[in-house]
Amino acid sequence: MDTIILKTKNRKETRLIQQIADKMGIENRSLTKEDIEDAGIVLLMREIEGNEYATREEVMSLLDAK
Repeated sequence: MDTIILKTKNRKETRLIQQIADKMGIENRSLTKEDIEDAGIVLLMREIEGNEYATREEVMSLLDAK
């Protein structure tokens, strides 16, 4: 199974993409802003995993880069 992420311009485009996916039998889900932030935090945690400490500046720079 592969996953793709699409960022639409507006809600109308989102509904269209979801309708097309539904007709094709493709599982789909809209992500909330919180879902996206949570995923970003998980990626950040994986990047600094193994380091005992990360400075505030390191964390903020990684968050800004995403």
